[in-house]
Amino acid sequence: MARCQGCGSFVTSDFARVFGDQDNVVHRCLDCDSFRRLNQGSGAGQPVSDTIHEEAAADGGDAA
Repeated sequence: MARCQGCGSFVTSDFARVFGDQDNVVHRCLDCDSFRRLNQGSGAGQPVSDTIHEEAAADGGDAA
């Protein structure tokens, strides 16, 4: 079994294959990040928006 590099939690090999980087290394998991951010690539170590406010502002929406 693999471990999350962010928090040390165990993750399955399937989770690592889907959300990890090209070497199946998991940088963030559901114990230390949100599913939305994992879908954007945080599990693979990709930089993603930190808050919904940043996402709304980037989309031209109202960040307030």
